Amino acid sequence: EIYTLSLHDALPIFGRELHLSFLRVPPVLSLLPLTAVCEGVSIDNAKWPLEDARLLQGRPWAVSNVPLGSNVTISVRSGTLGIYAGSAE
Repeated sequence: EIYTLSLHDALPIFGRELHLSFLRVPPVLSLLPLTAVCEGVSIDNAKWPLEDARLLQGRPWAVSNVPLGSNVTISVRSGTLGIYAGSAE
């Protein structure tokens, strides 16, 4: 699936892969676990890529990443992951 996001948009995903297309590349892209644990989290075309990572809701260390272009792919194998395209402020 392909989704187009604008600045300050948020999108939850679970158990799938998403291809994001930005009309304007946001300065910040954050991945936020909306369940206690998200397994198999991957993101490509970002300054700090992840592959098959485990994210914990109480330790949001996948925030403030930087997209490297207008297209980013994010996937999560289990759990619900929130994606936030925001500003650096």
